[in-house]
Amino acid sequence: MALIGRLTVLQKRAMSYGFQVNLLGGVKFPTGDASRLTHEVEQAKLFQSFLPPGTPHDPLGHSFSSVHEDMLALGSGSYDGIFGMTANARWRRLFFNGQFQYYLRTRGEANFQYGDEIIVSGGPGVYVLLNESFTLSLQANGVYDTLGRDELLGQVSDRTGSTGWFLGPLLNFTWGEHFSANAGIDLPLRIANNFFQSVPDYRLHGGISVRF
Repeated sequence: MALIGRLTVLQKRAMSYGFQVNLLGGVKFPTGDASRLTHEVEQAKLFQSFLPPGTPHDPLGHSFSSVHEDMLALGSGSYDGIFGMTANARWRRLFFNGQFQYYLRTRGEANFQYGDEIIVSGGPGVYVLLNESFTLSLQANGVYDTLGRDELLGQVSDRTGSTGWFLGPLLNFTWGEHFSANAGIDLPLRIANNFFQSVPDYRLHGGISVRF
């Protein structure tokens, strides 16, 4: 659960064209289930207890799996800052959308802290259907997603963190002024990760918005 405020700093609407720029800011609350992080830290402590004092090690070095508990956790147990900007421009049936998002992570469950995340996405598109009642658009959406390294037991893990470039189609549907839906697929162009991690062959995503 998150609370996000939006401020429109620039807006122009006309029959054949329009553009808008919004600034976003808010906070993500610790509402998810972060129990897997507690288990991750407990395993790291157990592994650390077998090492001679002062031995340098990665806190996630107890596992050689490509999937860690923190990748499966349904929450972080932390209050995180959310900052961003959106911009869109339209000319007749053509448009361009762009988004920038920055997630500032703080220490959460069991003193586990996820790395900060930056997401930049957007691209050109066209309205396939456009009338007063509903719209359907198709967009070529590019995504740059970079994750910082996680921190636990006061140490930064070299087995976390990645940077990926993706490209894929994105469908957007609106009905009236109160309902919208989207669905898309991200195909990886390049993924750079640290040590031994599982990375996606593709990513599916979608959403529904209802305004009251």
